[in-house]
Amino acid sequence: MPSYGNEDATVERPTIYTNGTFMTFETEVAVNEYLVCEGASEGKIYNRRTGIS
Repeated sequence: MPSYGNEDATVERPTIYTNGTFMTFETEVAVNEYLVCEGASEGKIYNRRTGIS
């Protein structure tokens, strides 16, 4: 969710740490999008309104 009125915010190269491993995704996640990773080193970006981005 955007904060302080920043509707254009993005997260660049998000990194997730789980089970002793870091995974960095070469992408940007914008406002109202989310990154899903189901165990592999690949992720999918979904749009909150439509499902798939």
